[in-house]
Amino acid sequence: MVPFLSPSSDLSRLRTRRVSAKWALRLAVPATLLFSAATAGYAEARLNGLFSQGAVLQRGQPAPVWGTANPGEKIRVEFGDQVQETVADSGGRWQVRLGPLAASPQPRRLVVRADNTLAIEDVIVGEVWLLSGQSNMAFLMQSVARPSERDDDSPARARRDIAAANDPLLREFRVDNRPAERPRDDVATRTGWMTWNPRAAPGWAAMAFHLGRRLREQLDVPVGIVMCAWGGSGSSAWISAETLRGPGLNTLWPEDVSGWRANLAPARLYNGMLHPLAPFAIAGAGWYQGETEATPYHNPYLHRFLLTAMIADWRNLWARPELPFYIVQLPNRDNEPRWAVVRESQAEARRLPRTGMITTIDIGQSWDLHPRNKHDVAERLANLILSREYGRATWPGEAEFTHVERTGSSLRAHFKSAEHGLRTRDGKPPAALAIAGSDRMFHPAKARLDGNTVIAEHPAVPDPVAIRHAWEPSAAVNLTHAGGMPIAPFRSDDWPVDGEERMPRALEIRASLPSRFTGGELTRPDSIWLAGGDITRLGDTAPLILRGGGQSQPILVRGFPVRPGAQASPAIFWTAEPNLDARSGVTFEVKAFVTNVGNPDRGFDIEVGLRREDGSFRRHLISAFPMRLLAFENNPAPRISQATHTLLLRSALDYGAAIYRIAVRPDGIAQIYLNGSLVGTNSGEVLSGPGPTPERSYLRVGKTVATGEWSATIHGVAFDTSGAYAPAPLTKVEKEALRGVDTEP
Repeated sequence: MVPFLSPSSDLSRLRTRRVSAKWALRLAVPATLLFSAATAGYAEARLNGLFSQGAVLQRGQPAPVWGTANPGEKIRVEFGDQVQETVADSGGRWQVRLGPLAASPQPRRLVVRADNTLAIEDVIVGEVWLLSGQSNMAFLMQSVARPSERDDDSPARARRDIAAANDPLLREFRVDNRPAERPRDDVATRTGWMTWNPRAAPGWAAMAFHLGRRLREQLDVPVGIVMCAWGGSGSSAWISAETLRGPGLNTLWPEDVSGWRANLAPARLYNGMLHPLAPFAIAGAGWYQGETEATPYHNPYLHRFLLTAMIADWRNLWARPELPFYIVQLPNRDNEPRWAVVRESQAEARRLPRTGMITTIDIGQSWDLHPRNKHDVAERLANLILSREYGRATWPGEAEFTHVERTGSSLRAHFKSAEHGLRTRDGKPPAALAIAGSDRMFHPAKARLDGNTVIAEHPAVPDPVAIRHAWEPSAAVNLTHAGGMPIAPFRSDDWPVDGEERMPRALEIRASLPSRFTGGELTRPDSIWLAGGDITRLGDTAPLILRGGGQSQPILVRGFPVRPGAQASPAIFWTAEPNLDARSGVTFEVKAFVTNVGNPDRGFDIEVGLRREDGSFRRHLISAFPMRLLAFENNPAPRISQATHTLLLRSALDYGAAIYRIAVRPDGIAQIYLNGSLVGTNSGEVLSGPGPTPERSYLRVGKTVATGEWSATIHGVAFDTSGAYAPAPLTKVEKEALRGVDTEP
């Protein structure tokens, strides 16, 4: 396993960079604008939207209260017998911290006194839990209540719950769906704090009601649920940009994907919905998400790294290293083969301290992406929380698979926390188990209980080496802990699963590639690099400057945007067709300085086209811009309009020549490097359809589209046809030399 895949990496560290005086001058904001921003201030003191009528404050821990005011304005906050004072900073922000509060159902007033006075009524104190995720977490009571032909009594139960709603001490705050490019401080909500009554109940999230009600029953204190969820959202949307760019994830997840909706775009929901909630005092967080991670445009295996990074990220945001975090594992679902991998990824998060997970594979409704029986899920989650966080005897315990041992032609599975034995819910032999030999072909196992272990065998597998349980989209499970909790899906093998092939690998390092050419050699008559595009038909009046000779190849293209009567902006590129073999892999490296790109989608293109053994043709294409690097893949799903991934965004401090390397592995996955550092993996594009498919494998570099003003200097190209190789990391001196545009290839 390569180091940057370790879930224990410090993913929550925020990185800062110093800007040189040169760039500070270039990026400086005009003084008049700074003066206007500083003097405009705020018309009056305001509170964050969480502090509104009916708010529930967390008991037993310091409770931050914050908002905005005019810079330098004095702020006085009063609640109960506490008074806290502060002064708004130069940006107009202020915050005080109330001392730990005792639970109280008595409505009180929260008062903020500044140049104006704010009075928030009906504020109570109890337990506050944050619930987040996607549609199953946000699913409304009114949606559960709708009749369904294939449902149990969940709709009727929901209608009864709505009609009987009457608990003024159970409240929900709903965060509006609002993405943002940058972290926001103000929370958006159209509902504010809702109490559990017949008028508001249809608009409550079912998970909020059922979990909150269970906490109310056991704790007998007010309960507030902050619901911050968006249907169809991906986990990367809930992670900060700093963490996504950090050492644990920067090679695994792109900066952006062209065409993604806001609820999938990296960091957008963290910025717009989660960030405004911190540091509101909460007891912990619940997470119900993962369906999106199994769709074609995500990598289910990668979710184990995203989820652990997200938990660390949230804990960093709240400055609570062990903020309790509880996960709902995906239930059973028909025709979703990748869900098994996501479930395993969710289970991996339990390695982090103060985390928990409930298994729901036995209580989902396999025909429905949105199971109606949210009461079963929420109450199981509440019972685990009550046991772990409040010491209540609500959780019967659970057994977790640890290892397997070979006994003749059978396998014996061992479990921890199974001292009181295992059982089956229906009294029949354990189901949903499969074993395999070294051929990795799994067969349904004949299994039996033996104390706190399970023995499994199959006549077609005389030499078994691996066992799996519930490793199916919709498994009929009956194996449980003695207390009745189902045994979560597990596997004993570490064989590759769906999505794992996309992960980076440690490649052999070759700093220098054997076939090397200067930029000037691209245009020599005897070169293996053949001019393509419009180069051969350009006339004296073409909007082009192409100066060959020497070590480098400066190119300048004008003519964008194209106007009626004006010449089209030409394509200018070079192609070589050495003997490339996809079975061994290939490495292609280009050193260039890209100074201007007028086309928003295509810049300085670097391509490797390979014909595969199966007859298909795959193109690995990266496109360099002065401040970003794109990679292209086939469109994996209709929810993405283009398969363009922004691998990284470069800052002005990175501006200069760069060394780009594409190392295409024999399995067809390309590892992409910038200046000696891995920046991502890419599966490329399988070229097919009505257009012509290249007959031969090739290497290509240059401007390959006939649109866009464009200028760059190519300093050198190099390749190795014997395999996929990583570059050596650049030294500090080598990185500085790129700024001076060293002319070595």
